[in-house]
Amino acid sequence: MIVKTSYVFILCFILNFSCSKKNQIQVAKVDGQGIFLTAFKVRYQDFLNNQIQDDNLMNRYLFLNNVIDETLFLKYAHELSINNEEDFLKKKEDIKNQLLLNEYFNKKVNIDFIPTNSEIRNLYKWQNTTIHVRHLFSRDKNKIYELKRRLNLGADWEGLAYECFQDSTLKNNGGDLGWYKYGELDTRFEIKAFALKAGEISEPIKTKDGYSIIQLIESELQGFLIEDDYQSRKNKLIELAKNVRQKQNLIDLTDKTIQSMNVNFDESVLNNLYQILQSKQKSIEPFYNDKLVSFDNKYWNVFQSIEQLSDLSLRQLSRIDSPFYLKEALLGLIVRESFLNDSKKANLHKSKSFIDQLDKHLNQYLVSYVMKKLEITSPTDSLIGQEKIRERYFSFRNQLALEANILIDSVAIKTFIM
Repeated sequence: MIVKTSYVFILCFILNFSCSKKNQIQVAKVDGQGIFLTAFKVRYQDFLNNQIQDDNLMNRYLFLNNVIDETLFLKYAHELSINNEEDFLKKKEDIKNQLLLNEYFNKKVNIDFIPTNSEIRNLYKWQNTTIHVRHLFSRDKNKIYELKRRLNLGADWEGLAYECFQDSTLKNNGGDLGWYKYGELDTRFEIKAFALKAGEISEPIKTKDGYSIIQLIESELQGFLIEDDYQSRKNKLIELAKNVRQKQNLIDLTDKTIQSMNVNFDESVLNNLYQILQSKQKSIEPFYNDKLVSFDNKYWNVFQSIEQLSDLSLRQLSRIDSPFYLKEALLGLIVRESFLNDSKKANLHKSKSFIDQLDKHLNQYLVSYVMKKLEITSPTDSLIGQEKIRERYFSFRNQLALEANILIDSVAIKTFIM
């Protein structure tokens, strides 16, 4: 017997159970496909944690019914070859690439490290400090290094700021950004700025918006640094220190990759492409074969670059409001391709963790894809609309259940130990 359960849970708890495992306890079977206790317990614990629930018999059966529902929907999808439809296959490739990047970052970026006591105390101090900073800025790497050269030779900071800024306020106030707390600035900018001493000037650094030379004008401690307060926050500070290190690792890896690939843009083609994309009137086809960017002994022409940009989300595309951000978007895609190639060379796509995650996420998406096709998952603010969706869901699910052979081991469900 299958107990009715809310259809919204189906998208959250996809379990991938193989039916070839011998000598393992099965909590249920759906048309001969086993739902194994070992895997069930792992995902059931995730369910309890995510829903902030206690382990009890009702929740065990609730979750088991979700698993059975999912198994029925997956079986339906495979029988109708929905998993071979073009839209699904495109999303499948996107999921594979993202999970492969996750594996790569776990190996290269999310490296376990123990922050030193000095690093932890610096973070504690930074969190209790506000800083007053100014900067010189350019979107051109060569120009920012030229500004630094002139600054080192004695050029006036205010004069250089008047020269490099277009914004009238920054042009006339020497690039003064005002006061900031920790966590309010671009990651690269912030790490460098908080590490400076009063009056100290940084070397040029790359930020998400371009290149900056930073000067710390002054800093101000907010309140007192109390040892008891530090000790009470130490565990959170350790996690924050790890997060900061991971961000820095990713920044360093990205910069190193770009440098090693010898990336070069044809600025005239880049500007022309941006203007055409903005105008939406001039045809882009005559420029398809123009070489836009070269890297690693190959290149992308305009057509290939547009194809790559089509993989970006609408939110990412909306940020491309200048040739600089168009270049940054393409750089990101080039680095992404390099990371994926390195991942495959390292056989990360053959690792157990990748295969398990891929199976889980593909099943997750396949169920949601089927539900969308059947119009039983469309979001609506109307209570009447929600009830109709529930009715369609249960009607279809019950039909699948009637046609299936479902066996539940009630003893296994009742007696397993978490």
